[in-house]
Amino acid sequence: WTCGGAEHEAITRRLDTPLKRGGLSYNEMRKLVAANNRSGQSDDLVMAIAYTESRFLPTAKYSDPAKTAAGLMGLTDPAVKDLRGLHEGYDHVDKFDPARNIAASSRYLRLRIKRTRGNLRQALAGYGPGIGYADRILQAAGRLNRAEDPLAVLRECLGK
Repeated sequence: WTCGGAEHEAITRRLDTPLKRGGLSYNEMRKLVAANNRSGQSDDLVMAIAYTESRFLPTAKYSDPAKTAAGLMGLTDPAVKDLRGLHEGYDHVDKFDPARNIAASSRYLRLRIKRTRGNLRQALAGYGPGIGYADRILQAAGRLNRAEDPLAVLRECLGK
């Protein structure tokens, strides 16, 4: 850390405080992602996706009934269907279980990367609503590992 004592303490408190009522803190998410990331990509990338999709709220879901995205990483029913074909134990995924949501969603990201022949930007664009989504995720992920205040980076790159 390069910031001073009081500032360092404030950042540490923010990282340990849930972003939303009923949600997880940045540090709790970090631990979950480290244990469950199946994407083959950095934990920073998965953290950026989870922040974008749910603001670390395990019960997040779209208000539009036509969309089925839910949980920390916005896992959809079509994604779960694609994962079933892999025969890796994804026959039933509880979208609201934090560890299972991260494991299944990150595994789905890995599948998308394979389908785009390794084009991460294109895979992310398909995971989310397009190239703008992909670019914001990549920008945030690229800055997280060297950030003194990772939540500030997520908010700056991905919005509040």
